[in-house]
Amino acid sequence: MRKCLIVFLLLCLLLVSFAGCGTPETPAETSDGPDTGETRVPEPTETESESPPEEILGVPEDVNFDYEFRILTTESEDETSRNALEQFGNDQGIIGDVLSDAIYTRNKAVEERIGITFVLTATGWVTDTSAFETAVMSGGSDHSCDLGIYGDRFALNVALKGMVVPTVELEKEYLDLNRPWWYANMNETLTVASKQFFAAGYYDLSMCAGFHFVLVNRDMIEANNLEDPYDLVDSRNWTMGKMVELMTDAAEDLDGDEIMTENDFFGAAWINAIWYNDFISVSGEKIVKKDSNDLPVFNMPGNERLIDIMEICTQDLTDSYLTFNLNNAKIYKTGHVYEDVVGMFADGKALFAGTTGTYLGKLRNTQVNYGIVPFPTYEKIGSGEEYRSYTNGCLGYIVPTTCEDLSRTSAILETMSYYSSLDVIPAYIESVIQLKGVRDEKSREMLQMMNRNVDLDLAQTYWYDQITEPVVYAIFRDGINSYASHVEARRQAIEQILSNAVKEFEKIQA
Repeated sequence: MRKCLIVFLLLCLLLVSFAGCGTPETPAETSDGPDTGETRVPEPTETESESPPEEILGVPEDVNFDYEFRILTTESEDETSRNALEQFGNDQGIIGDVLSDAIYTRNKAVEERIGITFVLTATGWVTDTSAFETAVMSGGSDHSCDLGIYGDRFALNVALKGMVVPTVELEKEYLDLNRPWWYANMNETLTVASKQFFAAGYYDLSMCAGFHFVLVNRDMIEANNLEDPYDLVDSRNWTMGKMVELMTDAAEDLDGDEIMTENDFFGAAWINAIWYNDFISVSGEKIVKKDSNDLPVFNMPGNERLIDIMEICTQDLTDSYLTFNLNNAKIYKTGHVYEDVVGMFADGKALFAGTTGTYLGKLRNTQVNYGIVPFPTYEKIGSGEEYRSYTNGCLGYIVPTTCEDLSRTSAILETMSYYSSLDVIPAYIESVIQLKGVRDEKSREMLQMMNRNVDLDLAQTYWYDQITEPVVYAIFRDGINSYASHVEARRQAIEQILSNAVKEFEKIQA
C-alpha cells in the first residue's frame, strides 16, 4: 500500500515552460495514462490506494537493489527545464502543485518498489555533457554516474564516441519497449542502422509539453455555425483542406480597410519554427525517412506528395489575409510585440493557433472558449486510424558504458517509465484540462490520442543544424517558391551528411 495524493489546480505547471501554480480544483475521475490494466481514481485528499498490479511490470516483486542511483544532467534555467531535467531530484514532498506532487509521488513509488534512492547532480549548460564524459573516462571508479539526461542531439554525440550502452543491451534484461509506457513510434524512428542509444519513455517529461497541437476558438465555431473540428476528427475527415475552408469562412477584415491588422480576425496564427513540420509528419511523411535496412534517406527530392503538402503550407496556410505569421510580422498590437501566437489567440483574434503545451499558460485569463485538436492531415485517414502528433525531439536518457549492472539499470528505467504512466502523464493532461476551468472531455480525449501517437523526424532531432534549418526552414522563412531546385541544390551535401552519420553509427558495436 502507498499514499497517493493528486490535488488538481486551476493555475498549473506546464512543461518545457513548466510555469505556474494555482488553487485546487475538482479532481479527475479517471486515469489518463496508457491502458496498463488498472484504473486510478484520484481523491481530493490523501487516501489509501491499492498497490498497482505488479505482474504487469516485468520487474520481479522481490527486487530490492539497496542502491543509490546517480543521475547526471545539466542545470535548468527555469521551472520548465527543472521538471524536465531534474525531476528525479524532486524532494519537495507534497506541496499542492499538480505536476510537482505527481513527480514526487512517482519518485517515491519507484524508490520503494525496487529499493533505490535517486541522487541527482546538475552541472553545466544545456549542451554540456562533460560531466558524463569525465565519469566514463574515469572508468566509473568514483560511482558518479549511472544515467545521464541530455538533449537528444547532445546525447547522440556522446553515444557516437562509444560512451553509451546501446538500448538493445538493456532490452536483453528488463527493458521492454513493447509496453504501453514507451513511445512506440518514436523508438522506431530513433534507430539508425538498427542501433539505438536512448529510448523514448513516459519518464521523459519534455514530451508532454513538447508535442504540438491546434487551439480552436470554439466561440467562433458556434457563432458562425462552422463545422466542428471535434466532429471532423471523430469522422476522420480533419484534413488540411478542411482547415483552410474554416479559416476562409472565419477570417474577416472587420474594419473594412482592406488591411489585416489588430482590428481584424484571422483564420489562424502560426509560428514558422514549429508548425510546418506538423502537417508533414502527421500526414505520414518525413524529411528524413529510413529504408528497409534502417538507414536514413533524404525524402524530399522527387516526393510529389510531400511537395504538395508544403505548397499548401506556403500558400493557403500562410495567405496574408487568412493567417498571422509571427515570424513575418512580430508586431501585432501597436507598441506591443507578441512573444507567441497564443497571446494573440487568447485575445480572441484567431480561429486557430498552432502551439505546444509550453505556451498554454498564456491562456489562463482568456475569455475565449477554446478546444484542442491535433494538426490535420493531407488526406482523410482510414477507419480505425488515429491522428498523430509531432514533436521536435526528446531527452536522451543514456547509460554509461561503465555501468556495472545492466540488469539493475534496465529494471530501474522500466520501473521509472511504468510509474510515470500511472502518476505523471495523467497529472499533466489533467493540468491542461483544469487550466480551462471547465471539464472538457473532448480536449482530454484529443490529448490522450496525441500522447499515444507522437512521433518525430530525424531531420529535426539528430540533424537540425545540417538539414532542417538550412533546407526546410529556409523555404518558409525566406519565402522560397522553387522547392525542387532549392532541394536539389542541397541534395548531394545532405546525402553525404547522412552517409557519414551511418558510418559513425556502424562503428559502435551493439
